[in-house]
Amino acid sequence: MHVSGLNPTDWRSRRRALPPGMTEQVPHQDGAGVIDAVGPQVDPARIGQRVWIWEAAWERPWGTAQQYTLVPDRHAVQLPDHAPFELGAALGIPALTAHRALTVHDGGTGAYRTRHSAGRDRAGGRRRRRGR
Repeated sequence: MHVSGLNPTDWRSRRRALPPGMTEQVPHQDGAGVIDAVGPQVDPARIGQRVWIWEAAWERPWGTAQQYTLVPDRHAVQLPDHAPFELGAALGIPALTAHRALTVHDGGTGAYRTRHSAGRDRAGGRRRRRGR
C-alpha cells in the first residue's frame, strides 16, 4: 500500500463487533498501491500494476492501513500512470456511492441524468438574495 484512504465507514466500523470468526481487523477500506503478488487464479501480468482498492476490510481482516493487504482481484482496479496514489485512495467507497446514487433507484437499475442547478429555484427561475 502506498496510500490508505479514510472514510466515515472506517471510523464507524470500530464501534461495531467484528464479523464472525475474526478476532482482529486492520482498518480502512480504500487505498492505492502496486500489486506485489497474485493468487493462482489471477493473471500474473497484474504484478507491478498500479491500482486503487475498494472494500479491502469488508468482512475480511486485511484493511489498507498496513504495508500489504489482500483483496479479491476485482477489488484492485487499474490506476493510470498519471493519477497520483492519493487520488486512487480517495476513490473506493466515495466513487461507488456516487455511482450507485446516479444509476440505481427503488426496485432496480435505471439511467438518471443530472444537471447543475446552483442559483436556480426548483421551477428553474433565478433565486433572489435576501434584501433585493
